[in-house]
Amino acid sequence: MKIGARMLKSITPVLLVTLAVGCAGEAADEGASPLPDAIHGLALIESHSGSEAAEILVEMHGAEVVPPENYIGHYGTEDMGAVLYVSRFDADSFLVAMATRIGPGSSGFGHHSSFTAVDHLVHMVFGHGQVHYFYADAEDLVWLAADPRIARTALAELLETATDSIPTMEEIMMGQQAAESGAG
Repeated sequence: MKIGARMLKSITPVLLVTLAVGCAGEAADEGASPLPDAIHGLALIESHSGSEAAEILVEMHGAEVVPPENYIGHYGTEDMGAVLYVSRFDADSFLVAMATRIGPGSSGFGHHSSFTAVDHLVHMVFGHGQVHYFYADAEDLVWLAADPRIARTALAELLETATDSIPTMEEIMMGQQAAESGAG
């Protein structure tokens, strides 16, 4: 089909509006990202959202169904780093199911424990050379996978609290709680 000048003139406004709406939607999605620019001084070096993040999660979990809105951020380097996964949906109900499934040990994770920090029930597991914390924060299910040397301070930063309000690995393994406190 040949597009004449008259037809082009009539569809140009529609194309411009469509393009503007599409770009505004992308800009809104990027602006709404829950991924911080840095964690524990480690810069965000790579991020994924939308269908790209969903594909990564499907590959990781071997499941066809993932939450509708997902973000993945890689921080730091291979030698010292962290990965932050955030999925937006009814996070509280999924947190319980996830903790129950991981609890006895699954997919290379073990030593499941939980503690409360800044009014969040935080679950922790060890696996794949990292410390993994996961918790619900409003509509976000947050999973932080971090190098053990920075895990505790990185979690404290995400929860906007003092590091000493997060139990140490020793306290967790011994079944003790660190003193809870508010924002620090």
